[in-house]
Amino acid sequence: LFTQAQRLAMIARDGPTCVVPGCTVPVDRCQAHHVDPYSSGGGTDVDNGAHICDCHHHCVHEGNKRLERINGAWQLTDNPPDSKRSEPAARRAPPEAA
Repeated sequence: LFTQAQRLAMIARDGPTCVVPGCTVPVDRCQAHHVDPYSSGGGTDVDNGAHICDCHHHCVHEGNKRLERINGAWQLTDNPPDSKRSEPAARRAPPEAA
């Protein structure tokens, strides 16, 4: 899971709404998404994160779309027909406080 500090850094970088161009869903109603899937080794860090709304998050995890940066701007692009779905990573419990 992304930390609050990471989420705030993503908002500072990307703005207060879903990063998909034209989408106006406020970031407080979005999910912090791993651009490179966590289940495939993608890191939980600001460079690999972006806020996307439930609708666009569903599009990505159904496998027909992917979120990527093109020339510095977020884009929702079509996946090739033979690509596999990106399963959301299973949620893990936060680390125990030391």
